[in-house]
Amino acid sequence: DLHPRVRRQRQMCIRDRTGASLSFWMKMPQIDTEGALFSFSDGGSNLLYFTANAFISYTGTGGYLGVNDPQLSETNVIAANEWCYVAMTFTDKGYAIYVDGEKKYDTNNHENSSSGKSRAIEVNDFDYSNITKLLASATYLYIGYGAESETKEGYYANLKIWKNTFSDGDTQGGGKQSSNKIAGVYSLSLIHI
Repeated sequence: DLHPRVRRQRQMCIRDRTGASLSFWMKMPQIDTEGALFSFSDGGSNLLYFTANAFISYTGTGGYLGVNDPQLSETNVIAANEWCYVAMTFTDKGYAIYVDGEKKYDTNNHENSSSGKSRAIEVNDFDYSNITKLLASATYLYIGYGAESETKEGYYANLKIWKNTFSDGDTQGGGKQSSNKIAGVYSLSLIHI
C-alpha cells in the first residue's frame, strides 16, 4: 500500500492515449538514485516511477520495464544541489527523458534496459502503450514516493502534466511551453520532501 509523502489526486483530461508527458523543476542536496521523484498508480497492480538516476520503473499490465537501473549503473545525469528542469514524454512507441532542455535518454539510447512479461522471462518487445494507458487512467500522482527505497530530501516546483507529447520548446523550462496541450499544472511554489 502506498503511503505518500505528498499525494495529489489527479483527474486529468488526457484524451490522447497515445502519449503523455510531464515536466518539473527539482533539486536534491544529495542525489538519491533509488528513491522515486514521482510515481503514478491506479490503486491496483500498475505502478510507474522515476528516480534521479533517470530510472524508469514500470510494473503492471503487460509485464515490466526497467531503464537506467541504478543497481546496474549510475547515470550522473542530475547534479547534486542544483536546480534542473526535467521533462519526460511517453508514447505508444517509447519514451524520451530531457534534463535542462537536452535529450539525455530515449527508447534507443539508455544506460541499461530490461523488460518482460514477468521478472523471470525476458522479452525485448515491451508494449509502451501500457504506460500511456496508466498515465491516462492513474488515480494518484505521488511526489517523493513510490519506489522500494524511501526518497531522500528533495525540492520540487512547477510540475506540469501534458495531454500528449510535447515540442522541443516544452522541454526547455523557460516559459516556451504550449499551454493548450497542458492537462494539469501543479503550480507548487515549492515542495520540500
